[in-house]
Amino acid sequence: MVTLIHSFLLALVFRLSTADPIKIECSAKDSALSRAYDGIGGLSNSCAPWLRSYPKQQLSDILDILYKPKMAASLHVIKIEIGGDGHSTINTEASHMPNDDHVVHSNRGWELWMASEAKKRNPNVRVVSLPWTFPYWVPQGMGPERINYFTSFIKMAKSVWNVTVDYVGLQNEAGDPDSQDVINLRNGLDAAGLQHVLIQTPETHDFNMAPRFADVNSTFVKSVGVIGEHEPLRTREDLPIEYEQSGKPIWSSEAYTTYSDSNGGGCWARAINWGWVKGNVTAHIAWNLIQSYPSFGSGMNYNGHGLMWAEVPWSGHYVVNSPIWVSAHYTHFTEIGWKFLPVGQGSGELAQGGTFVTLVSPDGNDFTTVIQTMAWNMSRCYKDTHPEFTVAPSQNITFQVSQCSGLKEGMHLQVRRTLLLENDLIDPIYNFTANNVYFEKLSDIIVDASLSFTIEMEINTIVTITSLSGNETTPLPDIPQSTPFPSTYQDTMMNISVGQGSRYQIDQEGVFEAAMSNILPGVTTIQMVTQAACEKWHNFNSLCPYTFVGPAVWASTVQVNVAPPSQSDTFAGISVGPQLTSKNIKQVFTVNTTGHWSISGKTGSVAMAKYYQLKLNVAESGSYQAYVNSAMVAEGDFDSQNNDGSWFPTLVASYCGKGTCAEFWNLTLVSNVTTIPPVKPPSPPPSPPPPGPAPPTPPKGSGLALAACDSSDPRQQWVFTGEDKGEAGYLKALADPTKCVNPLGPKTPVVPVSCQQESSGLLWNWNSTSGQFSSVNKGSCREPTKSGQQCNMCLDVMMKNNHIDLFDCEPDHSNQEWKYNEAQGAGVIQYRRNLCLGEY
Repeated sequence: MVTLIHSFLLALVFRLSTADPIKIECSAKDSALSRAYDGIGGLSNSCAPWLRSYPKQQLSDILDILYKPKMAASLHVIKIEIGGDGHSTINTEASHMPNDDHVVHSNRGWELWMASEAKKRNPNVRVVSLPWTFPYWVPQGMGPERINYFTSFIKMAKSVWNVTVDYVGLQNEAGDPDSQDVINLRNGLDAAGLQHVLIQTPETHDFNMAPRFADVNSTFVKSVGVIGEHEPLRTREDLPIEYEQSGKPIWSSEAYTTYSDSNGGGCWARAINWGWVKGNVTAHIAWNLIQSYPSFGSGMNYNGHGLMWAEVPWSGHYVVNSPIWVSAHYTHFTEIGWKFLPVGQGSGELAQGGTFVTLVSPDGNDFTTVIQTMAWNMSRCYKDTHPEFTVAPSQNITFQVSQCSGLKEGMHLQVRRTLLLENDLIDPIYNFTANNVYFEKLSDIIVDASLSFTIEMEINTIVTITSLSGNETTPLPDIPQSTPFPSTYQDTMMNISVGQGSRYQIDQEGVFEAAMSNILPGVTTIQMVTQAACEKWHNFNSLCPYTFVGPAVWASTVQVNVAPPSQSDTFAGISVGPQLTSKNIKQVFTVNTTGHWSISGKTGSVAMAKYYQLKLNVAESGSYQAYVNSAMVAEGDFDSQNNDGSWFPTLVASYCGKGTCAEFWNLTLVSNVTTIPPVKPPSPPPSPPPPGPAPPTPPKGSGLALAACDSSDPRQQWVFTGEDKGEAGYLKALADPTKCVNPLGPKTPVVPVSCQQESSGLLWNWNSTSGQFSSVNKGSCREPTKSGQQCNMCLDVMMKNNHIDLFDCEPDHSNQEWKYNEAQGAGVIQYRRNLCLGEY
């Protein structure tokens, strides 16, 4: 068995041989059978709603792992969804043009942000874009309005985000597009000055369009840039001859879709090699790029299918899975534009099982060969129907290189190896011991006079041999340990950037995002802004627009302030339930603008108000209590068949039409048991020294001061709207989030001021390393020796009375060192030991 021979797989054996060599003929790159390599990439569709909630450092590390050259995956392509305000597999992606006023919104969602981050790390990354759904107002057929919808997105991507879209598709898995629609889009792109943007089609799993490619001189074929099929070889051994004869590049434009254990890495390696050897496929784009949504215990679709996993942003923990390193075998040693060598001249199948592909640089000087010997049971992709095949436990393979102008006797060939072991999981929850070997650097091959060499390939191994030199891999950064989601989590859901959601939000239908409040002057709240139902994708059907606002729990309390939409026949509310809330209509607790409430068949009314505080307690047994404005209005039991252990805290609302939209703020979540335990809890910190006597509670009107820490005291609950070492934000007391701490106010007392006229003068920076809250802007220095100078102001402790002042920021100043975790929403700001910041 594979797991038993691991101990003597620590190296591959290289030796000279002349027996039955496999030819690598570099000059064949110029033959009619060669094709240009178009890259390995990932698809960001409905897969990363939590990614931007990661701490700044870990977020940057994750993006480096995906796209930084020579680090890990080093991907060459990113494919992004053109959001349509409707559900598109895991969640809803926001549209850039949501309403029939045709106004373009550049700051909604995360897809163009993701593409821009990829381009920052590698400017040569190619960008593909494709819609799943369309907003309610976009008509069917590729007419002027739909064409404008596409061209406005592509132009905005470049003008606002500096992202050049290289390819665009008509719609994902919506049946074979009409030929005239393809022609109309091509004409529309050309008329808009977007001749460089190529059309990729059909974006389906079938080959019904193949006969249309038989006439290579047709307007339709000339309008197509790339043939994009989804997992084209998952059920067959070859591709339609019409595709090959058309001369168009053939891409696996949505590939992988497999659980990312050892088998997932094996699937990815086999699929990439098979793609060229059996189907002349020149690019592979994995769905999904990264899983940044909850998996275990959540009931979500496609658990664990990302190239890597980032599903616990509150801890900063993430997992680099086997497909990341399989990707590296290709991407570290090639570039887009290299040429595949044809089967029989550098690529092909191995006699004892496995495949190999060779790519050659445009100048013919360098080559890279990737060999995979994955067993059938260790490389089964999602919905793979291939019959069982055999791979030898070990085989010797001899290669002979010719006509590579840069290859000389005595040169060194670099060698990298990945070994994937059966049942060797890298699990983000339970942290099974990992024994896989990833991207291991082996001894170089020294080229002899015959330019031939032999390798011994063990089963379930991927090996890359390249003539490129100096390709050292950047080591991975340290990854924080996983921790549970806080048992009590609070989020004001206010003053978030317009067009963005709250920290742990996963829209399921419609779009919930920050917009200027109609209730609270001068602040943003989370609002369900979609006016009407969008074009449905794959018949996804839900009761109403809804969004998750935290991970799934077994038993929970959800509390939030709700302002229903203005129309009398609409509602807003809260719920707990799985991904398809339509299954759980009885679990939705709603209220309308007149104060009429409803839950589980029970109804009633409370006094009409501008907004209502709703609270829903749900026990593991399914029993519930519902509250409006702190008064219990209903209790009962939910249908036990709906308890599948995946109860997400949820906000719900009606479509808002042309009226005001539902608003939500001041969210509190309390969970008894979370489905996301820590991976490996860190060792407990040493016990602190016994605290001294706690200071008395400061008298009312003292402003900011220190008192004994009490997490139940709302005066000690603070919300910082920015990010640690990142985006600046406002510092607010949860007890009155309409007020902000003014960093440039009087030295003392420090008294919060109104946030209604927010300005840069009220912004703070938070740095957990130095422990300092510092002003973004500078003011007159307070230190007498700095008279006439400008300084940043920091929160400072006046030791004589434990009151707070604003003083010049100084490095390593113990009176300015605080502890705070902004990733947990509202929380205490701790000074030394048992002292916490409060507003009194």
